[in-house]
Amino acid sequence: MLYIWICIILLLTILEIMTINLTTIWYILGAVLAIIVSFLTDNFFIQFGVFIISGTIAYLCMNKYIKSLINSKSENISIDSMIGMNGIVTKDVLKNNLGEVKVNGKKISAKASKNINKNSIVKILSVDGNTLVVESVEE
Repeated sequence: MLYIWICIILLLTILEIMTINLTTIWYILGAVLAIIVSFLTDNFFIQFGVFIISGTIAYLCMNKYIKSLINSKSENISIDSMIGMNGIVTKDVLKNNLGEVKVNGKKISAKASKNINKNSIVKILSVDGNTLVVESVEE
């Protein structure tokens, strides 16, 4: 029975690699547990039961958790989509020197035609390369 379970593990591994859906990986775990059980009993039905039950339990318990970890990547926002948004100056923006502005939780280099002090609110007018062009928002 050991060789049958090893073949099942190999087939499920190939299937998981082909689909990348995190479905058969849980049954690979079940097949490993079935191999351990095969050393304790020769009864195929017990081994198969361990395979199905443990794989299903692992799938039900872990699939949503693992997928939420994979999908929890922060959304990448294009610097161009920041035009028109407001931000907060985190490093003074001087007329001839770059400063820094925090927009959507990201700190980005910024420049302006006038000096803008730290903690001021600014509006993003345009983008020049990887630098925001900003102006102070009058309150």
